[in-house]
Amino acid sequence: MFKISVIVPVYNVEVYLRKCLDSLINQTLQDIEIICVNDGSTDNSLDILLEYSQKDSRIKIISQENKGVSEARNTAINIAKGEYLSMVDPDDWVENNMLEVMYNKAVKENADIVECDLFEHRDLVIDSKKVRKLKIKCNPLIKMKIMHGLTYNWQDIKSDIFNIRAYCWNKLYKTNLIKNKILFEGRAGEDYYFCLEAFLTANKICYTNKKLYHYVKNPTSLSSGIHGFKISK
Repeated sequence: MFKISVIVPVYNVEVYLRKCLDSLINQTLQDIEIICVNDGSTDNSLDILLEYSQKDSRIKIISQENKGVSEARNTAINIAKGEYLSMVDPDDWVENNMLEVMYNKAVKENADIVECDLFEHRDLVIDSKKVRKLKIKCNPLIKMKIMHGLTYNWQDIKSDIFNIRAYCWNKLYKTNLIKNKILFEGRAGEDYYFCLEAFLTANKICYTNKKLYHYVKNPTSLSSGIHGFKISK
């Protein structure tokens, strides 16, 4: 068993894919598998995946006809062998210590879900990066608890559960919370429903204010649909 299975759904992202894969193979936490699902790409994405798999045996490639980002992620979840799951979109990248920081936090707190802060980029223009920090409306005492990295669950924020930061890709999930229980569905807003169900199922959720994920807001790739959710074609 690996410590983390990283899931990367890939569809026509040749411009961004190398940066994403470089950030994953250079993680300080080495005990990971990187499951890349080529979802019917028609550009050079598959060639790039094959190139990287020759360099790093932790990269596993699954190719399928185009079914959308939800089915691509579900395919990877079904074969994942990690203790935890991480979702990374192929036009994004991560800090090289992201998985180690989040894994250590998860183990320390025995958390089902760990969430981090993120940078937002317009395309790949790094100078325009801005930080997205967790925003949550709830009882001030509960909010203080969350912001200090202590564990909580949906009952602590039940009046605002529908306002969670519903990005699947800035979180770490215990695999047995998700596998064979929670699926991605649809091609629009799939993150929201997945995250909502995961939050409602989790016994322990925790947050780190470290900025570890680089989200590329790019209208021409997998992205960018309603409310900022990423959408596969």
